[in-house]
Amino acid sequence: MKDITIVSLGENCLVDEVLKDFKLRKETFPFGSGRFNIEYILSICKDNFENLLNTQHLRYAEVDGVKVVKNSFYSCQHQIYDASVCDDVEFTHHDPFQPKIRESLQRKIVRFQFALENPDKFVFIYYYRHSELRNKLTLISELEKWVGWVEKKSMRKPKVILIHQEIVSSSGDRGLTVQPHHWGLEVSMQTLEIWTGPELWSAPHDRDLFDKLLNANSTLKFMYGKEWFSEKKRRWIQKIKNQIDGFKFRIKESIKRILSPFH
Repeated sequence: MKDITIVSLGENCLVDEVLKDFKLRKETFPFGSGRFNIEYILSICKDNFENLLNTQHLRYAEVDGVKVVKNSFYSCQHQIYDASVCDDVEFTHHDPFQPKIRESLQRKIVRFQFALENPDKFVFIYYYRHSELRNKLTLISELEKWVGWVEKKSMRKPKVILIHQEIVSSSGDRGLTVQPHHWGLEVSMQTLEIWTGPELWSAPHDRDLFDKLLNANSTLKFMYGKEWFSEKKRRWIQKIKNQIDGFKFRIKESIKRILSPFH
């Protein structure tokens, strides 16, 4: 069966978190656990990551009371992003000044460079954060530049999924729409809440929409081509196994609680 790895292109940690929770994250990559935008990413790819970990451009900063590392080398032309992802590249959870973490980031970079050379083995997901400055058409234009650059470099067109939010006022309007384009799939998720802040950034109340998207026949066909049904069966079997393992764990915990007074 065709082996596909899903790669997060940011803009923050949401996609990586969703992939991990749905047990679809096979590897980690440099853009999955920080704050980036597509303009930063294209610049980073074009200079072959030469300046991403260059300590001359790295500095400590404080964001929402948390110490992070930022890289001031890259810039973006368009003011169409949430403020959190256009105030320099941000290593939210990793400190590149620390040798072991730096080595880990370098391994992530090598994996991403392999993905750029072999895009047919990967699917790239870009999450465009909701903000008052959002401009979907301009964002797509920038995303197309990255797609074109990868295609020119590898002679193969990357598979890209763009996710963005539309805020609705009633639960009956929640849902998602998927629109195919020549550059990939555009996914609009209609939600009640903006995915932002310490309680909501990971879309805790909208995981059903991600489940629907990632396991939809149309998505699997886009990702796996003719082998999409084999992947669907594999996921179904894995889901049953996970449910059985969860049931066994709960039984063991119940037995421990029952027996604990006797010890």
